[in-house]
Amino acid sequence: MFLIVFLQKMDTKRQGFTLIEIVVVLGITISLFVIVGGVMTSSFRLKSNGETAENVQNESQIIMGELKKNILDADPNLINCTAGVGNSISFASKNGGNTTLYCDANLAKIASISAQSGTFYLNKDNLPVANCDNFVSCDFDGGQNVTNVNFNLQIGATTESGNNQFWSFESKVVPR
Repeated sequence: MFLIVFLQKMDTKRQGFTLIEIVVVLGITISLFVIVGGVMTSSFRLKSNGETAENVQNESQIIMGELKKNILDADPNLINCTAGVGNSISFASKNGGNTTLYCDANLAKIASISAQSGTFYLNKDNLPVANCDNFVSCDFDGGQNVTNVNFNLQIGATTESGNNQFWSFESKVVPR
């Protein structure tokens, strides 16, 4: 009996949702999409910035390795480095060639210049260098001999947000 009364009342009630109920559900759904979209956008941006930093770090290790290799190939008695800090260092290699390592502020590039192979740029176009005036410094013994060559490299990249960000790297090489 109870079931029959219930079913009769069900038939008399209207079926469907009211406009208010639909608007509330749409509002909640849109809010959830906005929140999830914001979190995903932030996540992608952080991932991209992390990849940019990793690329800059990998590239700087390659550049520092090339600079170190050049200095280790130099005749320690024939290294020409200005006192203090500068943007270049010249030397004669052990096989007799002359090389200059130069930070060009106008091109934002690190160049290796030699008579044998010409000019070779160590950094990629999308990774400019900055602060070229502090690129290289040398430590000397009591005389003219260089005991340490110190490289200070600032490499930049454009992040996902469109900003230029620079990272600093230092390396110390002992000529032998």
